[in-house]
Formats: sequence, structure tokens, C-alpha cells
Amino acid sequence: MSDDMRLLVYTFDSMGRAEQARTALEALDQQIGERHGHFAVVQKAGDGTISLREPHDLRQEIAQIAASVAGGVTWFLYTFVGLMGTPPAFMAEQATDEAAHRMVRDSGFPDQALYEIGEDLAAGSAALVAVVPAEERDALVAELKRLGGRLWEHQLPAEVSAELRASAPPKG
Repeated sequence: MSDDMRLLVYTFDSMGRAEQARTALEALDQQIGERHGHFAVVQKAGDGTISLREPHDLRQEIAQIAASVAGGVTWFLYTFVGLMGTPPAFMAEQATDEAAHRMVRDSGFPDQALYEIGEDLAAGSAALVAVVPAEERDALVAELKRLGGRLWEHQLPAEVSAELRASAPPKG
């Protein structure tokens, strides 16, 4: 297998289409053989808020779980003693999320790069971001075309491809 990797950014008019594309690409990636690709979905809500879904980024998953637990416990404790629990719970969630993002290594796409993609999206739209081996590119792009959207594609430099392969998530 070559070290030639492709960065695909496929934009969609809705989050639902981007999620369908991510699910289809992950399934196709596993059918092709060993797990080589990495996928993320970036969404820009109607109010301009940008959200990221990166299933294989442990930092994001840990931060979400820890923030939810910290917020829930804080809300429960404040409400139990008869105080308004919502504002402290929100602050606990934010502080825990920020701490987890500082302490846990980003194992996926750099969050800043994904946010920059999100800034360029139209409100209410989404993008699927994928890094895949060049030999899998045609099958994956054919699947994306079936779902609609617009493709932006770049070949990654060899040193970036080698680094991505070295830090790839476990196959399975």
C-alpha cells in the first residue's frame, strides 16, 4: 500500500446527508479491507454555532462524557440543598470540557482546522472531512456522489501521510 493519502472535504446542505455519508464511508472503508480512513463531520447550525463529530477522537469523547457527568453531579448537589442548580452545572460542564481538552491529546483532525472548515460553511449545512488512501478514493467518492454534495480534494504531502499512518487508531 502506498503512502499517498487524500484529504476529501464533501459539503452538504444538511447535517442528515453528512451523517449518512459518514456512515456509508465508514462501512465502505471496512469492506475495502483494513481500517485506513479517518472521518469527521462539521456542522454549522442556523445560528452560526459550529459543532464537531469525530467518532475516533478520544479527546472529544472523553470531554463530552466528563462534562456531562460534572454538570449532572453539580446540578444534583445544588438542587439537593435547595439552590438553583442550572448556572453552576453549566459552569461545571464548561470547566470540565476545557480541562479535558487541555489534558487529553487530540487523536483526530486538529480541532482548529475543523472549526475553520465550519466557519466557511453556510448556516444549516455540514461537511464530511475524510483522510483516505488514494487507492480507496474512487470507491469512496462514488458513494459520496450518490448522496449529493460538493467535493473539495487535496493530495497530502508524503510526510503528513506517513505521520497519519503512524498515529492511526487501532484497526478493528
